[in-house]
Parts: sequence; structure tokens; C-alpha cells
Amino acid sequence: MEKMRFAENLYKIRKMRCISQKEVAERVGVSQAVVSMWENGSALPTLERFVAITTVLKCSADVLLGLEERSEEGGKGEGELPGYVRAFIREASDDFDKAGSK
Repeated sequence: MEKMRFAENLYKIRKMRCISQKEVAERVGVSQAVVSMWENGSALPTLERFVAITTVLKCSADVLLGLEERSEEGGKGEGELPGYVRAFIREASDDFDKAGSK
């Protein structure tokens, strides 16, 4: 499942940086339960939260989404985004549209 790639990368990078879920949650502005949901693949962060996660973990969006690894594998052609990236962008756009209509 492609959504799981983000979840797995988030978990691996967080552990590699020796940062707790609680610390990520506090620095991103969510609860620890939300970070857990991101890591188990049951939810995706908003675009704003995603950017904050990259800052907290000191990694690029490409690394967190697994795009660097993907390009090394030669799996996708240039300009073609993996499905999980398209889904993330679609969900972020929906969140943005909902927020703008308030």
C-alpha cells in the first residue's frame, strides 16, 4: 500500500533521529495519537503539518515520501508521481478547499 510508504518513512526517520512521537506531536501542533495514526497509515497529515514534520525531522519531502528511493529504482518516469503522492496532494487540496470555504 503506497500510503504505508509515508507511514514507514515517518517512523524510520523519527527513530533514526531519536525523536519521540510526543516530541513530534508537540513541535508540529497535534496530539501524540495523531502522530501514531500517521505512522500506522490510518491518516495523512495536512500539507501544513507535512511541512512542519520535514522541519522537525530535518529531512526533505522527497525523503519522507520515498521519492528519492523511488527515482533510484527507476520505477516511475519523470513527471509521473506515485499514487500515494497524488493521494496526499488530493487530500491536502480538499483540506485547503474546506478551510477556505469557512
